[in-house]
Amino acid sequence: MIWFPVIAAGATIAFAGKILARHLNGQLARYAIVDPPGIRTVARFQLAGDEAETILVAVATELSAGLPGPLEITGDAVRTPPSSPRGRVDVVRMRRDAGACTIELTRAWTGIHFGDEVRALLSRIHDTLRALSPVRELGWFAREDRDFRMPAPLPCDG
Repeated sequence: MIWFPVIAAGATIAFAGKILARHLNGQLARYAIVDPPGIRTVARFQLAGDEAETILVAVATELSAGLPGPLEITGDAVRTPPSSPRGRVDVVRMRRDAGACTIELTRAWTGIHFGDEVRALLSRIHDTLRALSPVRELGWFAREDRDFRMPAPLPCDG
């Protein structure tokens, strides 16, 4: 009989811990689907011709200067090799639809918290895209702006 209060207290603590963990995971998941204020991680542009491969190669070349190991280029992404510290992770993904393309800096690479290195990476991607002749009407959008309604000229404010 003396064990019953101990077991009940242990079960209550475990249940409370599980509720707290679920709440914290929900809060973190909410940040994973939106960009922080002043940062936009999706570039959308019109593409003259069928130069999508050229765009990915140019972006991969620029990214390789600051990322460890050789980068892999697939049909729609630039990713780190399996031997990198994080394993095989997409750094950027490209999507094409009706003459427009988007390049997105992935959350798998950036994580939830954006630091100076993410801002520098976005700036380098922006400069690379602006320098390419097939890229027209470049605009930056927040991840949550799925309808591309609020374009910005730069990926980061300030």
